[in-house]
Amino acid sequence: MRSLTPKIQLLAGALLALLSAGAGAEEWPVPPGTAFQVSPADLPAPYATENVSNGPVTVARPEAMPLQVPEGFKAELFAEGLTHARWMTVAGNGDVLLAEPRRGSVTLLRDLDGDGAADEVRGFAEGFKGPHGLALAPGWLYVADLRAVWRLPYQPGDLTPRGPAEALTPPGALGEARGHWNRNLEQISILWSHLTGLILSPG
Repeated sequence: MRSLTPKIQLLAGALLALLSAGAGAEEWPVPPGTAFQVSPADLPAPYATENVSNGPVTVARPEAMPLQVPEGFKAELFAEGLTHARWMTVAGNGDVLLAEPRRGSVTLLRDLDGDGAADEVRGFAEGFKGPHGLALAPGWLYVADLRAVWRLPYQPGDLTPRGPAEALTPPGALGEARGHWNRNLEQISILWSHLTGLILSPG
């Protein structure tokens, strides 16, 4: 993956600094729902500071570490032990379809008893190259990977696709898989689903 340009690194660092400064009078971390506003005039001039690189650090999850959520909401563990969970969509029956790019597959998660945890985790569709974007339309599951946008015949409740994946875009249509390689899909329904469109955007 290509490194960020100095200007992008500077802007990202300045934004984090401003957020921290703006919350100086508040308890940190601030409560969920707290709004921050940053305007271009608040940012320092380009190259005002040196570039830094702060990579991610993996930290083991504590036994009891409840997430802070708005009043009236709660967050619970739905599934764990997944290979590379990236993007998901929820079918009408409550099934969760999850893209796992490193596995090249879409995983199905099903809560059988309604307790908010997945009782069944199984492979739904395989053979993709870095799948990420998912979208549902009547009768179809759409998947965007590094090669194409695909569609698979699907009805809520299915444990496997009802037929093979069909490529909807020609080879090379999505460009090279460099940098931010994710391919996102967004479903837009117009006139009560009489007309449905899909928008593809680079992640």
